[in-house]
Amino acid sequence: MIAEPILEIDEIQGNIIPGFRMPFQYFAGCQVNAQSDLNGFLNYLLPKITTMREALTYKEDRVARAKQAGIRGKESFTLTIEQNLFWINIGFGKKLLGKFKMDAEEVDLAYKLGLAARSSLLGDPSDTTNEGNKKNWKLGNEQNGADIFLIAASDNETTLLKRVEELKAKLTEFALTVIYEENGGRLDEDREHFGFKDGISQPSVRGFVDKERKTLLIDRLVAEGNENPSAPEFAAPGKMLIWPGQFVFGYAKQSPDNYREPEPASENEKSDFLKNGSFLVFRRLKQDVATFNTYSKTMFQQLINTPDFQGEDYETFLAKLVGRFKDGKPVILGEQEVAPENYNNFNFNADTPVFRLRDGKQVASVKADQPGMKCPAFAHIRKVNPRDLPTDLGKETDSATFRIIRRGIPFGKPYDFDNPENPVNETERGLLFLSYQTSIERQFERLTQKWMNEPGRPTAMGYDILVGQNGEEDENGVKWCKFMDDNRQTKEITAEKTFVIPTGGGYFFCPSVSTVRGLIS
Repeated sequence: MIAEPILEIDEIQGNIIPGFRMPFQYFAGCQVNAQSDLNGFLNYLLPKITTMREALTYKEDRVARAKQAGIRGKESFTLTIEQNLFWINIGFGKKLLGKFKMDAEEVDLAYKLGLAARSSLLGDPSDTTNEGNKKNWKLGNEQNGADIFLIAASDNETTLLKRVEELKAKLTEFALTVIYEENGGRLDEDREHFGFKDGISQPSVRGFVDKERKTLLIDRLVAEGNENPSAPEFAAPGKMLIWPGQFVFGYAKQSPDNYREPEPASENEKSDFLKNGSFLVFRRLKQDVATFNTYSKTMFQQLINTPDFQGEDYETFLAKLVGRFKDGKPVILGEQEVAPENYNNFNFNADTPVFRLRDGKQVASVKADQPGMKCPAFAHIRKVNPRDLPTDLGKETDSATFRIIRRGIPFGKPYDFDNPENPVNETERGLLFLSYQTSIERQFERLTQKWMNEPGRPTAMGYDILVGQNGEEDENGVKWCKFMDDNRQTKEITAEKTFVIPTGGGYFFCPSVSTVRGLIS
């Protein structure tokens, strides 16, 4: 039996674990100046910070109601159960924490330097006239960095708008300046603006949520025993368990050598200040849906003009860029029928085992695709999570240490694909990307720099065409990728357009409730 830790659910901010998952959200970046009454604001905010316990209680209530309605898994969030909730979390920028002489910035180089200083490393445009260049960001460059980042959420849009106005009045009262604000909202069927179902693959965090060690954070659906030798690694088929220290300070971390045996936190990660806190990455990513909609057809023509690929269809071509069809089904499954709750049950290097579940059911094995004939090596989901493949950075177990928890939400009105002339299509839209981790440098930045933006890593088959950036340094920004057919014949196609444009962001530290209390002095 693996000894999993007890998570301090009254200390961890709720958007870290289990996540807000509210359909209506509001983000604000604020600056603290000489006139600001930071103590007064934190005193006001402290009792309102939504904890992991509160978010878990809400989630459990939804799951219970969903079971009564015969709804399973993520679809429980389609239920309309409005309670007019208002949740809020807070993150601190390095400049502000530096004034407190706190040690968060000594733990992670990326946090210490800040997002703007790391922009070129992330592949952002180098041309200062490009809207994606940091000089043109709406938040996060040298002139408009945020000291405080607020995330508010509600299950009711009217409630959110009303409570946000109250929050902004308090910010004014305490002389904190709002330099950026934006609303986000979930789209139908949890899709992002290109039309693909999002947020399907998330780490399953190990740990108990009660002191008696009776209730695990993540239910274990896989039966243990000799028939299931992989059971200790998975909460459910395809849902690998990750030690909580990858996402929250003060807990055991994932080992690069072993899925089951964790590594202890390093000495500089054990301070009371850091405990139960997490680093937050915020990236405002504009999505150019019109260009993607048009130019993807140009790329498709490049492919089917080659005899070996004339049988490819456009929707499958799009799916291969992502690694999933628009409904979330992974392309590696091909024609195999699989229940949506098992859409993460696949590997690239070795076939998945036959899983026996606690309820007696079995989940069939899925064939691997090491060469990338079904799921290309450049596909987004394969670039950011090579699963059981050894990579340029280490063996397959090491890839689990790079995982991040994503909590983003779209902004802007959906693109009208049926009516390209609709004026709404001229408005801005995209993703308010959030990720939580205990090392921005070794997790978020490594995924972005080493894999998404590198055509030769983890496999030399091209860029992440959909999301990847190359700073327009390589052949005027031309990106490329190689498709492979069933006979392992390859075809290289190029993309001269960028579909996702960074337009702001920041690196923040989201402390525990006790740490926020300690700052009020």
